[in-house]
Amino acid sequence: MTLLVEDGSLVTGAVVYVSEADLADYALVRGVTITGNPSELLMGTINYIETLNFTGEQLSPPRKVEWPRIGAKIDRRAIPTNEIPQILKDLQCEIALYHDKNGDPYINIQRLAIREKVGDIEQSFSEKAPLVTDYPRSIKMMANKLIGISNGGMSFMVSRG
Repeated sequence: MTLLVEDGSLVTGAVVYVSEADLADYALVRGVTITGNPSELLMGTINYIETLNFTGEQLSPPRKVEWPRIGAKIDRRAIPTNEIPQILKDLQCEIALYHDKNGDPYINIQRLAIREKVGDIEQSFSEKAPLVTDYPRSIKMMANKLIGISNGGMSFMVSRG
C-alpha cells in the first residue's frame, strides 16, 4: 500500500509525514532492520502523533494530518507554513521503529500495580491509578519540542506591554 505523504503543500488525502522509503533510509542510517510492514508501521504512528497539542494552528482544517501549521514554532523558530519540520518526520520514524521492535504500547494498557507478591503470584491494582503505558524518553523529548515543552517544563515568551 502506498501512503500519501504530506510535504507541506497540502497534499489531498495525505495520511503520513514520511514515505516507506524515508523510513527505510532512517532505519539504515541507524543500523536498524525493519521486520514489519513499513506502511502499517507508519500508519500506526499517526494515532499518537495526531493527538499531540502542536504549537500554532492547522493551516487548512479539517484534514487528516495536523501539519502544515500557521504560527508553529520549534525552539522559538517560526516554522514556515509550507514546511514539515524534520523533527516531526524523525518522530514518525522513531515511533515506527519502536512499534516494529516492541509492538504498539497502547494495545496492552495496564493499571499501575500497588502491591505484588512473587510466591503464588498476586497483584493488586489501584482503581484510581492512571493507565500505564508509555513511549521511551527519546520519543517524548522529540514530541515535546513540537508542542512547545523543553527541559520538562512549558516554554513561553514573556513581554511587558
